[in-house]
This record gives sequence, structure tokens and C-alpha cells, in this order.
Amino acid sequence: MVELRIFKQERERVLEGYKKRNLSDDSLALVDKIIALDDERKSNQAKLDANLARVNILSKEIGDLFKSGNQSQANSLKDEVAQLKEANKDLESSKDQISKDLESNLLQLPNVPYHMVPHGKTAEDNFVYKNWDSPFPKLADDALPHWELAKKYNLFDMELGVKISGSGFILYRGQGAKLQRALINFFLDHATAEGYEEIQAPLLVNEDSARGTGQLPDKEGQMYFAEKMIYT
Repeated sequence: MVELRIFKQERERVLEGYKKRNLSDDSLALVDKIIALDDERKSNQAKLDANLARVNILSKEIGDLFKSGNQSQANSLKDEVAQLKEANKDLESSKDQISKDLESNLLQLPNVPYHMVPHGKTAEDNFVYKNWDSPFPKLADDALPHWELAKKYNLFDMELGVKISGSGFILYRGQGAKLQRALINFFLDHATAEGYEEIQAPLLVNEDSARGTGQLPDKEGQMYFAEKMIYT
């Protein structure tokens, strides 16, 4: 999900980027709709904050008036407080609906492409960033594909991986498992040497995290998920 501030601070860049992605006019219109919804949300919150502050002030005045015996004026202020509280209910409900609409619209728009990405609809519209005389090495006539090499040298087992966990999983074994571990260490060492921080994140994420990184709602069918977490 694109951050809301990007739409507001870099509107023209966002629209230009989405045009490169050939988004429809309806999708482009969502950019201004998102900005308008955020403005409405802020205005709504400002009214709510002002009402809450007014309620606090009136509540103190009402207490003082009752103490001084001025019940008539105190009751008048109580009516005003009741009206403000009722208005706040509407403002809270409106705020919740605006937030839902805002998120719904944000989720409909993809990431903004890099500024060097050209306009176009087919591969022919791309530009060549870097070229090699021969991008592929010349293999021997008896060269084996990776899945046959894996069987020959017992590097990984696709069938057992699927049997254990399901489609798309591979069981690495022997030298294959060691190679995986070595590659992970290699890339971590080089990344940290360049100043990156190594972290070990949880194996599971909650729905908000998956939504915030753009995995939800459109990729639900491609994810494994736990409906209930049981801690022992």
C-alpha cells in the first residue's frame, strides 16, 4: 500500500507514474478521491476534538454552577453537553466510515513505478539498461537441468517437499541444504558489511502487516494462514 503522504506531497509524480502503468481514468481519479477523504477525515477529527474540549469545559462549569446553587443555568449547560455528545456519536461514526473508505481506495492502487520506467504497453517499449554479448553460458551437449542434477547428487527432493508441506515446497538435503545455508550467510555477511542491520522477523505476520505490505487483500489465495493461534 502506498503511504498516504505520498499522494498528498507528490501528487503529480504519482499520477505520472500511474499513467506509465496504463491505469484507467477511474483508477487515476482515486488519487484525488483519497486526498479529499483524508482532508475530510482531518476536518472531522478537528470537529470531534473541539467538541470534546467543549464538553470538558462545560462539565467543569456545570459542577461549579451546581455548587453555587445556579441550577437553571447548570441544566441549560447540561442540555448543551447532551447535544455535543450526540453530535460526537455522529462524528465518530463518520470518522470510522471515512477511514474504511480511505483504506479501501488505497488498497486499489498499486505501487508507483520508478521515474526511469518508460511509458509503454509491451516489452518492445522497454529500454535496454545493460547488455552482454552472450547472456547465457554455452553448456555441454550432455548438460543436465537442475532437477536432474538434484537427483543425481541428492541435493533436494521436490516430491518429498510436496508430500510434507504441499505444492511449492522443496526439501533440501545433504550438500543442497549446506549450500542454502552458505548462501544465506554469504548474503547476510555482505549486506551487513554494507551497513544493513540483520534482523530475524517472526515467521508469521498479522493481517494488518500483510495488508500494509500489499499482500492483502488480493493475494489471499496464495498464502498459508493460521485461523487460530494457540500458545502453550
